Amino acid sequence: MSYPQESVTFGRFRQTPPTGVSSGSAHRIGRLLIPAIGGQSILDLTDLRQGADTLIDGTPCYSIAARCPKVTTVELEFLIETTALLVRQIITTRERGKFLAREVRESIHINEPIDDTLFKHAA
Repeated sequence: MSYPQESVTFGRFRQTPPTGVSSGSAHRIGRLLIPAIGGQSILDLTDLRQGADTLIDGTPCYSIAARCPKVTTVELEFLIETTALLVRQIITTRERGKFLAREVRESIHINEPIDDTLFKHAA
């Protein structure tokens, strides 16, 4: 069974992000569920714009661009599956198009059974 793989490309180098394999998603999603968690939420983004739809590995995706309210020189582009609404990539650039990072989520599986042995802790 395969599970989602996440990585971030910094310039020419692809690696697991400094915030772990979640690329900070654990914090961003946690903030959606529990507002008392500090930091920025995806709901804080400003200047949202829909770009041209695109394909990622044959999967149709929306392209949504936005800015962080505290760092207006940073632009985020979210590539979101049109059917399952899963975030496939987040591309971060600085003003004038300078590339910073690309978060990639691959081999995404949803609504599939998970083997119970994965939840058993070795004594």
